[in-house]
Amino acid sequence: MSQPQRIQSLDIWALAQSGALIEGEQTVAELARLQSACADQAPQPVRWRLQGLLRPGPDGRDQPWMLLQIEAELPLSCVRCLQPVNQVFRIEREFRFVADEATALAEDEDSLEDLLALTPPLDGLNLIEDELLMDMPILPKHDNCKSEYLQTIDVGEPEEKAKPFAALAQWRKPSTEG
Repeated sequence: MSQPQRIQSLDIWALAQSGALIEGEQTVAELARLQSACADQAPQPVRWRLQGLLRPGPDGRDQPWMLLQIEAELPLSCVRCLQPVNQVFRIEREFRFVADEATALAEDEDSLEDLLALTPPLDGLNLIEDELLMDMPILPKHDNCKSEYLQTIDVGEPEEKAKPFAALAQWRKPSTEG
């Protein structure tokens, strides 16, 4: 089901005009940046769907759009115990395509949708990988981490902190002599 050649150089206009749906599956090993973010090297599948659409743009003329859907369950490293924690990803994004990067930058601030440039041809695999990396939690952790390391830390009673100015307190007390 792997189709990297088919989506590495997408003709967005053709995809949108045909309304085509392309779906596939990659292993994490096929996505180097994603693989480096995962805790282990097991062949986790990343399932994806790309669908081209034509919709009226702000000027009323048809513009190419693309719907991207991604599903994956990836092993990330728990920040507490450093053991793998499976993170489920269900991503759905819509992109509107504009003529070039300059147009995308100019329209981006006023646009509610994500904008991408039509040129150069879109590398769908890079887009899939980018979306997964941006959706990753900054500090992945188990909901109830049972780390052996955390369980062996002796919390015990807190030690009383030394109070460096405690000796000065006695000088402030009024003298009871004579």
